[in-house]
Amino acid sequence: MKKRTLAIALAITVLILSAVGGTLAWLTAVTAPVENVFTFGDVEITLNDNYTKPQYIVPGDEVNKEVSVTNDGTVSAWVFVKVVIPDEFKIEDSDGKELVTLDYNDTDWELVNSADNVWGYKSELATSSFTNNLFTKLTFDGNITSDQISAMQDAVITVQAAAIQFENVSGTVNDAWAKLGSFPEYIEP
Repeated sequence: MKKRTLAIALAITVLILSAVGGTLAWLTAVTAPVENVFTFGDVEITLNDNYTKPQYIVPGDEVNKEVSVTNDGTVSAWVFVKVVIPDEFKIEDSDGKELVTLDYNDTDWELVNSADNVWGYKSELATSSFTNNLFTKLTFDGNITSDQISAMQDAVITVQAAAIQFENVSGTVNDAWAKLGSFPEYIEP
C-alpha cells in the first residue's frame, strides 16, 4: 500500500507541477516586418541640336545652329556641353579677328574648361525642363577668302552634353564641374 500511495502522490505531484509550469509562460510580442524600398534617382539628358545643313554657304552667311539640353531624368542636374570646333574653322583675319564664330550665350552658360571648350549651365536644370540655347548661330565673316572656304569643306562641329546630379553637389557650376572632373567618355549603348 505504501508503494501505491507513493505512486499516487508522485502522480499528483507531477500533475500539479505540470499545471503550474504550463501557466508560468513568458510574455512575448512580435511586430509585423517592415520593408524599406530604396528607389534611386537617375540623371538622363538629351542634347537638342537644331541644325539644318544649308545647300551651300557663302562669306557673310549666318547659319542657324541652336544647341540646348533637356533633362529627362528623375533628379535635377548640372549640365555641361562640349563644343569641338574643327581647325579649319579657327581662322582669323590680319587683325586677329575670328572669321567663323558661334554666338555663345554667356548669360546662362559659363566656360568651365577653356582648353576643351566645355560650357556649364549656370542654373539647376529641373526634371522635364530644358536649358536656354548655348548658341543659336554660326557666322561666316564676309572677309573669308576662297582658299579658306575650300579648306572648310565638309568640316564638322561636334557637340556633346554631360550632366551630374544637382542635389548634394552644392555651389556653382564650376564646383559641379570640379566634381565631375572631366568630360565623361561616351559609351555606345
